[in-house]
Amino acid sequence: MFIIILLLIIRITVKPSIHMISGNSMVPTVKNGDYVVTTKVKTINRYSIVVIKENNSEELLIKRVIGIPGDGIVRSGNNVSIVNKMIRNSDFLYNFRVSNETLIELRSHTHIPFNKYFVIGDNLEYSRDSRMFGLIDEEQIIEQVKGKLFPLSQFELLYKKNKATSNFFFY
Repeated sequence: MFIIILLLIIRITVKPSIHMISGNSMVPTVKNGDYVVTTKVKTINRYSIVVIKENNSEELLIKRVIGIPGDGIVRSGNNVSIVNKMIRNSDFLYNFRVSNETLIELRSHTHIPFNKYFVIGDNLEYSRDSRMFGLIDEEQIIEQVKGKLFPLSQFELLYKKNKATSNFFFY
């Protein structure tokens, strides 16, 4: 009885949703066929796993937030680096090869603007993300992934996890 009451309280106050993952852009974190529980976004942090709605599309995508407002943007050819310049002596650095369209969009920025985010899939080889479609607006982030529900043997809370390594070089 206690568990039923607890589940009802969670359902009423948190209003979680359950989504089945379709695709491999977030492997190994979540895989095709996994089920995740999501809630409405309260705050968007670096490394949060979020559900976004791509512009001009009804498709929902699951991605990890890598660049947040205020992060530095450094361009070199078709490579873009996201740098946390807000923290002195920070070793936070991500390098990505981006599409020409994204490069054109980022050309006018030295920092990620207010209410904009750079998102990627954990499986970079198979992910359509900010490297292709550019920065996303905060309004495009509709939910945050809280945990993996199914398969039950892989149940895991995801909202407390972050990338263990803060330096990645992707070309």
